[in-house]
Amino acid sequence: LDSNYVDHYNMSWGQILGRKNGVKAINFSRGGQTTRGWLSDTERGLELLNKTDAQDLYIIALGINDYQKLGESYLGSDADIDSGADTYYGNYGKIIKAIQTKAPMAKIVIATLAQTDSMAVKYNSAIQNIAKHFNLPCVTLTDDPFFTSDFYLNHMHGGHPTGTVYAEMANAYERLISQAMVDHLDYFESYEKDLATDNAEDLSRIASTEK
Repeated sequence: LDSNYVDHYNMSWGQILGRKNGVKAINFSRGGQTTRGWLSDTERGLELLNKTDAQDLYIIALGINDYQKLGESYLGSDADIDSGADTYYGNYGKIIKAIQTKAPMAKIVIATLAQTDSMAVKYNSAIQNIAKHFNLPCVTLTDDPFFTSDFYLNHMHGGHPTGTVYAEMANAYERLISQAMVDHLDYFESYEKDLATDNAEDLSRIASTEK
């Protein structure tokens, strides 16, 4: 990986979103990472996924570095998801399968890119096709006005968001994911269907506090 990348995870939109909602968040990627690199990363990526406990929700937002560094020739096709080819389709599919193996009860949300140039459009089409293949919710970032606002587009530092922009990204992601939960209610409401009930313990706890 490029040694010039410096990650400040504490100000990432994922960590801000976690703190805002009082939940633990884990960054499984790093600056400059691609889907191909994610699978071979020995500190983050697949290695970290397999080392940590299963999470309740995984948000996959990979593709910016793929299209900027690897271009159209890396895209591949929908068939690569099942064949496991070394393409964007194939490697993205491997990542989703790895998450589903690690955390079969977890929910997964996929996010498109906020970029709108011609190459980004092709990658966004791939992201949406991958989501359909796995029957997973896909949030389109540009559906939220923040990602087309002057604040987001023109307040970067070295091509990356500043702390204040990351904070608003967290708010935008929250809005998009909240809407996805409404739009894909059947997917999300089944989360606890196969989990052991804790009702008995709750009733005992309530009874003991009322004495």
